[in-house]
Amino acid sequence: MDWGLGHATRCIPVIKELQRQGADIRIASSGSAGILLRNEFSGIPYFELPGYNPTYPQQGSMMLTLMKQLPKFIRTIRNEGKAVEALVAEHHIDVVISDNRYGCFSRKAKSVFITHQVEVSLPEGWAMLASTTNSVLQTCIRRFQEIWVPDQPDSGLTEQFMSARIPFTYIGWLSRFDEAQGHVKKYDVMAIVSGPEPQRSMFESLVRDQLQRFPGRALLVTGNPVEMSRMKEGSVEILSHLRTPDMAEAMGSSEVIIARSGYSTIMDLIALGRKAAFVPTPQQPEQAWLAKVLMGGKIAFCQDQHNFVLATAMEGALAFKGLGTFRKQEGLLERQIKILMS
Repeated sequence: MDWGLGHATRCIPVIKELQRQGADIRIASSGSAGILLRNEFSGIPYFELPGYNPTYPQQGSMMLTLMKQLPKFIRTIRNEGKAVEALVAEHHIDVVISDNRYGCFSRKAKSVFITHQVEVSLPEGWAMLASTTNSVLQTCIRRFQEIWVPDQPDSGLTEQFMSARIPFTYIGWLSRFDEAQGHVKKYDVMAIVSGPEPQRSMFESLVRDQLQRFPGRALLVTGNPVEMSRMKEGSVEILSHLRTPDMAEAMGSSEVIIARSGYSTIMDLIALGRKAAFVPTPQQPEQAWLAKVLMGGKIAFCQDQHNFVLATAMEGALAFKGLGTFRKQEGLLERQIKILMS
């Protein structure tokens, strides 16, 4: 899915495990997610899918903005379905694994859906649409033979978004990073900007302004894999994008991470065991809920975007336990892929 970079980054460990177990792989995506995956796996054939290209409002209701885009999203789902069926037929595909692309299933191949929410949370004032919305989503999900959830039993992170009506299998947290390793501290704070426009640029401007007045060493990654730029403003190093090994090194050598509370980002920080301050994307209930859970457990600090103060975020993050508190159950993804390929 091209809704930000998180859906693409969490596919990286799935692709690597498929490679390790001897699968012959094709990758299909779109937009910045496609660029990221092409950069990570230059030796794997890549195919462009129709893009969702979602936009968020600078002001006003996110739900109204998304509802206006529904016809575009429905067309994209239909078109990606046609594209997948054509690829399955042309390349003799046995299995399709879709990360949150509802149209990417095939009637001629086993289809697997990766998601951490089969029930979505709607913003305040829209609860009356929750039942209808989730019924439609679950109808789409039932087209897939298997549902994989990138979480671990009893973590408390995704239970809010699951349903007993949809059978699923836990495959463990998916992070493109290896387990936490010892790093020499290089940055006092690293800020990672992500998500759809215009909120991505608004968040970047807010963080960038405050980092320039920050007395310590800082790194800002603006989440734009297209540009691949590097510059420095005072003591702030600014990069548009980092490939996986460099990103892991930068995050591992940073005392505090400032980021959106997207689920994929949380999984990366669990893998690296970092301390964090989260700034949920405005009007995204899922991110707000995840940040609230981590804040309530004294695991990671949280601030709303319109109240963001870097000094407060740093102080709060350092006072909390950090995401290394979570304990990982090994082998869930490896076992599920082995079953899939048997």
